[in-house]
Amino acid sequence: DALVREDRPRVSRRVLMAAAASLLLGTAGAGWLFRRSRGSLPAQVARDYRRLRSGDLPLEVHARRPADLEAFFRSRGISFRTRVPDLAMMRYRVEGGRDHTLGQRPSAFFVYSGDGGRTLVCQMYSGRLRHLPPADEVREHRGFRFQIYRQQDVTAVFWQEGETVCVLAGDFGEREVVALALEKAML
Repeated sequence: DALVREDRPRVSRRVLMAAAASLLLGTAGAGWLFRRSRGSLPAQVARDYRRLRSGDLPLEVHARRPADLEAFFRSRGISFRTRVPDLAMMRYRVEGGRDHTLGQRPSAFFVYSGDGGRTLVCQMYSGRLRHLPPADEVREHRGFRFQIYRQQDVTAVFWQEGETVCVLAGDFGEREVVALALEKAML
């Protein structure tokens, strides 16, 4: 028996600890990638956009005037200041919105339509940019930091306005979505 035990390969405690550490790091890394790709706010914004476009996320109110939509958000108890800009000069008209949730936070969710069937979704929520995952691209413009995320076919652009985070999302061309966000941002 002693000779058989000597002939068996022995795994040192060091090798076992290294293997356990590698497994733990690999699991943590996979979890982080999963959260970044599926559970992150940019991924949720993209899913909400697709759900709206497919008809699975209906608007609660149809309003053509930004002031009417802002009044709707106040009536629903949205505690942060919502600003629904008039984008008519950019050839987008407000269609309506809904009292929404983004990352377990209340969100003002509103929709614009543009030429050629283009749909633009804006969401606003109380939060900070620093809580977002690393962006695919960052741009600075007029004192604002824009974090740009590419989520398959949807581009989502986040920026900070006071205590509120704004996000604009669209699937009709990254350059145009980013340009609209750069124009929409206000101090």
